[in-house]
Amino acid sequence: MIPSGYDLSGKVAIVTGGGEGIGAATAMLLAQCGADIVIAGRTAATLEKTSQNITRETGRRWSRLSAPALRA
Repeated sequence: MIPSGYDLSGKVAIVTGGGEGIGAATAMLLAQCGADIVIAGRTAATLEKTSQNITRETGRRWSRLSAPALRA
């Protein structure tokens, strides 16, 4: 459920731990409110799944960073 009055259009939300669980749900909710999303997490596969779900459900843009990329 999207809270009324929340318009995040033109904003970018950064969600750490966004691959699954509460982080993935938070990323989805922020995208549903209009934000573009950057998700970071440890596993590229879970980030891929979450980012595909965001695109399918909201059409919002996203970027993802997995732990190996963060160490570089």
